Amino acid sequence: MIVVASSTDSKFNETTRKPPPESFTSIVTRRFSLWIVLLMILQQNVLMNIQRAKVKNAKTYLKNSRILS
Repeated sequence: MIVVASSTDSKFNETTRKPPPESFTSIVTRRFSLWIVLLMILQQNVLMNIQRAKVKNAKTYLKNSRILS
């Protein structure tokens, strides 16, 4: 009985053992990498909007200059 109990106890302890705590640097790098990716996506979005606005302004400028001339 004692042998069976000790073997089940060891199995129980192995399954419920917590993983080692994450280091502070790994947590910080994961958070920062996520923010960097989000900022890069936002930057691309802003640059695309600027390009779109430039094209739109150029088209309206050409239309207006044709009408005036």
